[in-house]
Amino acid sequence: MVDNDSVPSYMDRAKELQATGMTWGRARDTAMLEERIARWPSEWGDELQILIYGDFQPPPSSLHFPELRITIEPDVVKGSVIRTATCVVRARVAVSEKSIKEIVDASSRIDTLLGFIAAIDWGNSGIGWWCSLTHEPMTGGNAVIDQNVLGKAIRALDSRDPEPEMKRKVVSALYWLRAPD
Repeated sequence: MVDNDSVPSYMDRAKELQATGMTWGRARDTAMLEERIARWPSEWGDELQILIYGDFQPPPSSLHFPELRITIEPDVVKGSVIRTATCVVRARVAVSEKSIKEIVDASSRIDTLLGFIAAIDWGNSGIGWWCSLTHEPMTGGNAVIDQNVLGKAIRALDSRDPEPEMKRKVVSALYWLRAPD
């Protein structure tokens, strides 16, 4: 017997969305985002609260970009979920309504701003953003190191006699998957 209290509340909505033709993964993610938007923190008002992080100096004062409806705060954030960046600052992104459409628009505006920062800095800033509403928690998953599972994965890398270049790309991708502290 399944305990209904243990089933996440977004699952029924995800099934509804899947019935409209969405893939399961997209339906689940959409339903989860709808649920997060429904729990929008009241202290945020009509602004999406984000963290901008990377290898940059914090601004000396608040920066306002009215064309993008974004404000970057000057104070460095300490003890955030972002542990590996040189600098983390808060930013606010205005939204017209609390909806997926507006979150997508806000995300695009954030990416535009960060793209300009990266371009002006010749790509040296390693800049990104994170929001508790749109991103998964940046916490460890308590992975289990299993000899059988890992052994199969490692053997699969050599099992079909991959071209050396392909193997190098896979090994390189595996390096970037891990998040060093």
